[in-house]
Amino acid sequence: MRVFKQKKIRRVLRHNFSFQSGSEKLDIKKMTLKNKLFGFLSILALISIIGLFIWHPAFKIRIITLTGLERTDYAEVRRTAENILGSQRFGFLPRNNYFLINESELEEIIVNRFFFEAIKITKKFPNSLLIKVYERQPVAIIQKEDSRSLVDSNALIVEKLSQIDVTTSTKNNFPLLVYLDGISSQPEKDKQLVEGVLAWNNFITKSLNVSVINYVIETETSGMIVIEDGWRILANFTENREAQFTALNAAFKQNNFSTEGLRYIDVRYPGRAYWQ
Repeated sequence: MRVFKQKKIRRVLRHNFSFQSGSEKLDIKKMTLKNKLFGFLSILALISIIGLFIWHPAFKIRIITLTGLERTDYAEVRRTAENILGSQRFGFLPRNNYFLINESELEEIIVNRFFFEAIKITKKFPNSLLIKVYERQPVAIIQKEDSRSLVDSNALIVEKLSQIDVTTSTKNNFPLLVYLDGISSQPEKDKQLVEGVLAWNNFITKSLNVSVINYVIETETSGMIVIEDGWRILANFTENREAQFTALNAAFKQNNFSTEGLRYIDVRYPGRAYWQ
């Protein structure tokens, strides 16, 4: 009898175990289906929220404020910014969305387009953009072959000029550097030449009663200063400027010195001045 009861109990236990295992499997399947459905709905909701922030008109940049412009045309800068923002990234993401604007990219494009020294872009929630412009300050004009540019103290371009613009700018006391054909142009050399010409222009304005037409760049360091009366100063623009200023002043103070009929005066050799 004991043996029979044990076998019966074992069968019942085995039967009960088998039944519970099937129920658990069914519950697991139901839970898995619910989890998948919940996950799908969660992803769908997340995509909807992201889409709302990206494409909703409330977050589209509509107000662009520009400050710091003096020489550059306001409408042209604004139009450039609007054209950039009106394009799409990867063919479907709007660049004019408040959350998707890449300030660094926009700053780089506008700076290179207009030769600005720098710009700072600030977003204002939910649809405004403030663009602060730092323009380069022009100090001289560089003419190379048929190209004429207004440049800053680092010889970086501020603005491209036409011939009419050059005439107007020289009247506004911007010295004109005319490079002879074949003179190589290097940023550091150009910077040194602009610095030297500015020093010479300042000296002539303060110390000599003459008007300069232009500064002709004949080498990477020197050239001639064309005076309105028809004579020239042969000078080194980048080296020994103070010594040349002293020599030129001394020549002008000599009793036998006169600019009448003068062809040139050469002060390229420190401490001396030669004229003819």
